[in-house]
Amino acid sequence: MSGRGRRIREAIRSRVLRARYEAIFAVQSGIAAGLAWFLANDVFPHTRPFFAPVAAVIVLSAGVGLRWVRALELASGVALGVVLGDAIVLVIGVGPVQIAVVVTLAIIAIAVFGGGGVAVPQAAASAALVATLAPPTTGFFFERLFDAILGGAIALTIMVLLPFNPLTRTRRAAGQVLSVLAEALTSGARSLERADPETAEAALTTLREHEPDLGALRDAVTTGRETATVAPLRWGSRAALSQYANAAARIDRATRSVRVIESRIASLIRDGEPSPHALGESLGALAKGVMSLRHDLADGRDPAKARAITLDAVRAGRVANAQGLGTAGLEIVSQVDSAATNLLCAAGLDGDEATIQVRRASASGQG
Repeated sequence: MSGRGRRIREAIRSRVLRARYEAIFAVQSGIAAGLAWFLANDVFPHTRPFFAPVAAVIVLSAGVGLRWVRALELASGVALGVVLGDAIVLVIGVGPVQIAVVVTLAIIAIAVFGGGGVAVPQAAASAALVATLAPPTTGFFFERLFDAILGGAIALTIMVLLPFNPLTRTRRAAGQVLSVLAEALTSGARSLERADPETAEAALTTLREHEPDLGALRDAVTTGRETATVAPLRWGSRAALSQYANAAARIDRATRSVRVIESRIASLIRDGEPSPHALGESLGALAKGVMSLRHDLADGRDPAKARAITLDAVRAGRVANAQGLGTAGLEIVSQVDSAATNLLCAAGLDGDEATIQVRRASASGQG
């Protein structure tokens, strides 16, 4: 298959996966909006209760980071914007100046009441909707405040009763990070084998380009653990998410070490330093350990195999050291040890035990 065909296939696959992962949000939003309208329009027969479904969808959109805190902030922002919009427009009327005043005061008010950054634009948008689409003419519309609160409450209820699978996004995010990390290590080994510094530099560039993936992993873990805490259907995911939470910080640190490794590989080759075969073997073993960790975490297995392969990388590094290394080579071996320690922690060991295991592997490699 040509390079262009491969890229097209990967793009299609990425879009299909994205649609699959967002399907639960689409279902949640549809159910929440429909239920909010039904309750506000039929059970509580309000006039044009559009704020009920709008508030429900807005609150459900808080899908990243501290989801429940953000959801409550969004609900508060919508409700406050409705209140201010009704009150201010009723007093000063509607017009470009009045709309400017409504939006300005909504933002100031939500800041005074301690609302977070996500609540500010929702308060402003809700106030603007009141002022432009349905300004009050005869009195204060308590119904709209009720509709906004109703929509937010329904959204929070849907998040508890119909939660997304917290492991799905977390596995996807972790898999992306670990795959890029393993590929960078493989490229580093290839760079040494071919004495090609550009390959290592390209791997370093790729690692930097994918740095946002590490943030996405942290967000996925945080959101997933919150969901698994409040949603009974997802309580069974808590142990696996705790494992990912522990792994995420360590994977981040290991990635930093690998970035240094790629930089030093390029220096080693350009400076003509010794490059024994065992140095490339060390990087190759570390890449295999990373991929083994990815599969073990995704399958919920004890990453014992990943730990064993990672320690093989440490031993190979010591063999390379015994065969003779320059300044850059010695730093590569040092960073392999650092990355291995963090990967062992990501694979379930505590920091002290990981350090001991790396030291023992290093001693046996020298032996």
